[in-house]
Amino acid sequence: MYNSRIFVFSIFSFLLLSSCNSGGQSNSQVKETYRVSGTVTHPAENATAVLSLFDPVSQTKTPLDTASLEEDGSYTLEYMFMGPDLYRLDITKKQYAMMLINQGDKKIRLDIEGEEKGEIKISGSPDSEKLQAYERFRLESNARVVKPTYDAMRAATSTNDHEAEIEAVENYAHASELHRKELLDFSEKEIG
Repeated sequence: MYNSRIFVFSIFSFLLLSSCNSGGQSNSQVKETYRVSGTVTHPAENATAVLSLFDPVSQTKTPLDTASLEEDGSYTLEYMFMGPDLYRLDITKKQYAMMLINQGDKKIRLDIEGEEKGEIKISGSPDSEKLQAYERFRLESNARVVKPTYDAMRAATSTNDHEAEIEAVENYAHASELHRKELLDFSEKEIG
């Protein structure tokens, strides 16, 4: 739950950053055709790519375009750009990538490893590239700082060792604070 709140806070920060970088231009009702294309390696059989507008608060996706992957794993999606927002590309419900698409990001290349949690490479959208870098760092920091304390907490609970459980919960709280600080430091240094 705590990591979900950090993720939603981070998404809002990115959206705020994107809206501040518009150079004073009005983005209301800008209607242009934008494209997201790329290649999926190791896709599932009969895989599809679905591009959706994503609401981080309600966690709802509004589909914009769907395409079947070609034999070589390539796909192309097109949609009418209405303004800077958060988007999500899903590959047959196994792999996904979040994107912050801004005005001018008309041709985005997103290559993705089809296996769950596979590598994602993105170009053509500076804000999306920053979001992907943040997400990679967030996962690494969580695995390094928070997960060991979470595992210790679960182990103490499963053995009914109340003293160890109390210590593990305290360690988990400290690790979560450190994780949050690392994320904020990363955001300040890498995103601005």
